[in-house]
Amino acid sequence: MLIRAEMAKIVLAGHEIDAVVINKKDSNVHFGNCEVYVPSQHAILAKVIISAEMQHVTGE
Repeated sequence: MLIRAEMAKIVLAGHEIDAVVINKKDSNVHFGNCEVYVPSQHAILAKVIISAEMQHVTGE
């Protein structure tokens, strides 16, 4: 999941949207998620960009 989150950050940077990846994975049990945060004024656009990118990559 960290790789996908970092890829999302790179894609958003290409659209001039600042993003931060937060790794919420518990290092003891290796369970958890990574989250990508963007400024609230860019949240909807970031979601659209990432959704479009995922559709392009997966072919869905």
